[in-house]
Amino acid sequence: MRLAKVAFEELREGARYGPFRYLVTREQSDNLRGPVGATRPGDSAPPGVYPMLFLRGFADALGGIPPGGLLAREELEIEAVLPAEAEVLVEVWIGEKFVKRGRPRAVFEFAVTVPGDKRRAATGRMVIVWAPVEEQDPA
Repeated sequence: MRLAKVAFEELREGARYGPFRYLVTREQSDNLRGPVGATRPGDSAPPGVYPMLFLRGFADALGGIPPGGLLAREELEIEAVLPAEAEVLVEVWIGEKFVKRGRPRAVFEFAVTVPGDKRRAATGRMVIVWAPVEEQDPA
């Protein structure tokens, strides 16, 4: 597991990362289509592909999860069907940051596109919670 290289205080609303280029493989699609441990062949990428892409984009943008952090909420809107095997671009940006109940939170927004196609395949957002302010490492 990698830990974030960016402290909450360093996050800037509107900062953009990427686009990051990923290959969704048929094996990933088939493994995410059915119950855990089952493989179900199909021609399109299942909805579970998108959270995987969001998490990969988040890790590449910030270096990993923040120490003591967690995923508090995730939203996904699928706008186009991807084939089971596809090359995609993932853009990440910081929508907002705030402190709630003593815990810093940042809203990361995502867009998934296919190279050469201006339409978005999916958009979404994740609320990532950092450790409570008093528990953050000052280093």
